[in-house]
Amino acid sequence: MDTLESLIKFDRENYKTANYDLLIGVDEVGRGAFAGPVVVSAFSSANFYSKRSVLPENLSNLNDSKKVRKSQREALVSSLKDDLRSAYYALAEKSAAYIDEHGIVIAIFEAMKESIVKVLELYEYEQKKKVKSLLVLVDGIKTIPGLDKFLGLAGYKIKLEQIAVKHGDAHSATIAAASNIAKDYRDKLMKSLIKDNPGLGIYFWHTNVGYGSKKHREAIAEYGLTEYHRRSFCRAYQA
Repeated sequence: MDTLESLIKFDRENYKTANYDLLIGVDEVGRGAFAGPVVVSAFSSANFYSKRSVLPENLSNLNDSKKVRKSQREALVSSLKDDLRSAYYALAEKSAAYIDEHGIVIAIFEAMKESIVKVLELYEYEQKKKVKSLLVLVDGIKTIPGLDKFLGLAGYKIKLEQIAVKHGDAHSATIAAASNIAKDYRDKLMKSLIKDNPGLGIYFWHTNVGYGSKKHREAIAEYGLTEYHRRSFCRAYQA
């Protein structure tokens, strides 16, 4: 069984255990970065859990985003967005300042809630029907606390089930799709910050995309922090 087939098999087997209207996978990128936001993507496509789906050939590279080559990711993400039947995705992000104030765990879970609601809004708008039951596959070892209450406050009365999937982007097609969409967006965002403000090039975000590489740590020690840095992550490297 190849990787794509295995990823889809996981989603289909979980989906068929109950009569859900919709399955959404959710994942984050940028958890351990020193600078930039944490970005979450939520993704859903009937192609990944419907038995009768025919998949586009150019999805063969779908995998954990850390295992997808940069040269392949842009085409893969484009295919995920445009070539699948009933594909819905959304992004949410929390800034460095938010992470410093609330902590990375809360930031991730809040962004996950927001991205899921965005997907529900897109789905109901395009399908012209209400979602009455929802399965959410969450990358990690914990489900999203307070998601049911958050959905209720957003106006959704939904039968909800969540499954935490450790290393989910290596097991679930929807989580892997969310992971690659989030990484594509965040990597481009960090590079665009340098393009818009070349002075930020001293932190080498065009190669480390905000993570704590040796050159990034050395630049923090020499030049200090910017508004995009997570101060709670960088204390050990400040002069």
